[in-house]
Amino acid sequence: MTRLFSYVANILGVAGMGLGLLAGIGRLTGAYTMFGFQSVSIFVAGVALIVTACFFKLQQLGYLLEGRKG
Repeated sequence: MTRLFSYVANILGVAGMGLGLLAGIGRLTGAYTMFGFQSVSIFVAGVALIVTACFFKLQQLGYLLEGRKG
């Protein structure tokens, strides 16, 4: 279960960083909209993915620490 959380967190983290980078580069080049969305909305979606990845990592840590107590 902890491996699954780790894989999911890593995938979400990389996807979030990619969206954030895409939105940042788009904004710096002057593109205010991408794929029909504002670049700020894409950046916020990237941040949401990174926060979700952090929650998965925290859940993984909780499982690991719980296993050590028993």
